[in-house]
Amino acid sequence: MRRFLPSTRRMTTLAGAAFVGAAATVMFAAPASATTATVTGEADCGDNGEYTISWTITSDYPSVELTISDVKVTPNGPLSEDLNGKKIKGLPASVTVTQAVAGTTTKAELSFHPTWGNGHIVDRYSGSVTMDGQCKATEQGGPAPEQPPAQQPPAQEQPPAQQPPAKAAPAPALPVTGAQAGLYAGGAAVLVAAGAGLFVVARRRRVTFEA
Repeated sequence: MRRFLPSTRRMTTLAGAAFVGAAATVMFAAPASATTATVTGEADCGDNGEYTISWTITSDYPSVELTISDVKVTPNGPLSEDLNGKKIKGLPASVTVTQAVAGTTTKAELSFHPTWGNGHIVDRYSGSVTMDGQCKATEQGGPAPEQPPAQQPPAQEQPPAQQPPAKAAPAPALPVTGAQAGLYAGGAAVLVAAGAGLFVVARRRRVTFEA
């Protein structure tokens, strides 16, 4: 019985065809399996007591078109730009939007449904960011600057208060002079003369009586 054995050339051809087929399968399947996207977020506390979250969606395969749809955020709030229908392809392979949330928020999340141009089917991509929930408003304008002490006007020298003139001490009583002194002197002379006269008269009468 004669057994058929393939020739070496035939085996080489079959091996080459299998390799090309496998390479083609890998080449066409690679984009579909490599197309992924990421969602990242960064939160910053503002002076108004609210967090501002910057959301960034990045395509890890820029050569394949990515269409964003069914965007959802938690807590619910408007984004700075509507991402529904946004397409990402080529560089830069990302899009960034912002969202304002309350200062007491401790976690925020963004998710979306992707549509890949190569037919790769993924339900949703999502990302989240955590905060401490302690974002508080600062005082408007910051602390008030210190005011320099008010300058006092130079004190004007006041003239010394005028003291009322001192009352003159009453002059010591002087002895009575003038007309009153003459009157007293005259009276004294009259009395002396009268006394002398009486003395003379008395003496005469005495002499006469004895004779």
